[in-house]
Amino acid sequence: MAETWQVIDRIAKLCTEVQGIRNAYPHDGVPNSLDGAVLPAVITIPAAGEYEYLSFGHADETTQEQREYHLLLFVCPAAKPADVAIQSDLLEPFFRRIMEKVKAKYTLESLTGVQYAYIATDTGAEVIEYAGQVYVGTMFTLRVVQMI
Repeated sequence: MAETWQVIDRIAKLCTEVQGIRNAYPHDGVPNSLDGAVLPAVITIPAAGEYEYLSFGHADETTQEQREYHLLLFVCPAAKPADVAIQSDLLEPFFRRIMEKVKAKYTLESLTGVQYAYIATDTGAEVIEYAGQVYVGTMFTLRVVQMI
């Protein structure tokens, strides 16, 4: 079974392969703040998990975990809320590119235990706050299903 930090690191690796992404941070490299020089950038945060117990009381007990990861994509600073409308075109290519990258690498490059991963949702263009600053960006929800 892959640990949460391993999934985050693999997501970061895949995101760096997406055309236009300049930085994607591993679990131990998340910055205290973002600088316009490193954008577009992706920070991944583990979120809720669900567990389905497939067998009980046997030596080969099996549990399926489905965990969500939030991929926060920051494309540029937002001085005011109207910047989302003005700068949303900067986000447009990433909606498909990130989804297609995950789709092509649906086992997260054969990460141990991962059955499949997929982008379930995105929030569309929005203002995202990080470290006291606001940015134009979006949040993708990635679901990872694995046996534990």
